[in-house]
Amino acid sequence: MRGQISVEFFLVAAFLVALAAGMLVTAQGHLSDAESLRKATMSKAAVDSVAAWVNAVYLQGSGAQVSGSVFIPAGSVCLILSKNGADSFFECDAHPSIEKRVSSSRVLATAVEFLPGCPPQNPAAGWFNIKARNAEGVVRVSCEMMP
Repeated sequence: MRGQISVEFFLVAAFLVALAAGMLVTAQGHLSDAESLRKATMSKAAVDSVAAWVNAVYLQGSGAQVSGSVFIPAGSVCLILSKNGADSFFECDAHPSIEKRVSSSRVLATAVEFLPGCPPQNPAAGWFNIKARNAEGVVRVSCEMMP
């Protein structure tokens, strides 16, 4: 009788351990997906802000200048100027390992020039001060990590 109870106990315990391990693996996968979506959302907010600033400076004409701060998540490669036919967009590789690329709204400026150090390549997570200045139709964008 004792042997049977002992065997049944170990069978139930083994089943519970296997169930817990399966749940842990599933939960870890969902946490990883949530983290990549969080990075994609923050990256989307950053490129949308910069696109709006570049558009504002371009439409205001020569001499216009705008600056603002954006948060760029760690490991993201942001502010890639991409062309799709006649349209331009800023893009951000929010999580290169799973190929999550986000795009900004349309960039109206016909000429955008990045100053050295911009866009930041694989930055540590942090706030960046972005300045956009219209110099005779060319929008120059500079980036500086805030302390």
